[in-house]
Amino acid sequence: MNTLEAKVVILGRTGVGKTSVALRYVKNTFSPNNSSTIGAAFMTKKLTVDDCSVRLQIWDTAGQELSKNMTEDIVIHVVGNKIDLEAQRKVSFTNVIKYCNELKIAMVSGVHEVSAKNDQAGAIEDIFLDITQTLVKKLYDQDLYRTNTLDSSFQQEGNQKKLNEKSNCC
Repeated sequence: MNTLEAKVVILGRTGVGKTSVALRYVKNTFSPNNSSTIGAAFMTKKLTVDDCSVRLQIWDTAGQELSKNMTEDIVIHVVGNKIDLEAQRKVSFTNVIKYCNELKIAMVSGVHEVSAKNDQAGAIEDIFLDITQTLVKKLYDQDLYRTNTLDSSFQQEGNQKKLNEKSNCC
């Protein structure tokens, strides 16, 4: 079985629920009293997709925008709080497109409305599964899947190959 390690960065304004989404996915827990993230934190989750063992590094940011040099070999997951009374916390589709254009990344999975509190029908799990399936498919398509171990630099036959197209999920 081949292996892949991928970085997924959750991006959004302060207080929109990035930590809650990450914790719901990784630990299947919810707390309405999460502390604000300082800097960035990350969690890992292992899963198997299409005969590939995948280790996702889920990066939870503090709400700051990412610089362009941080987007090398990562997938961005934009989170916004649709039901918050403060409309400023809402991430509009226009802002998602703006993030994509600024960071020169592509959206892979469209817009999903989810609740970390309720997570009805496992929607958060589905989003991360969609991201992971897209990454594995991209590896198949780029013929990088033949190696025994694939990491963020995608080493192949002693040479480093990088995933050329970056991805975004929201």
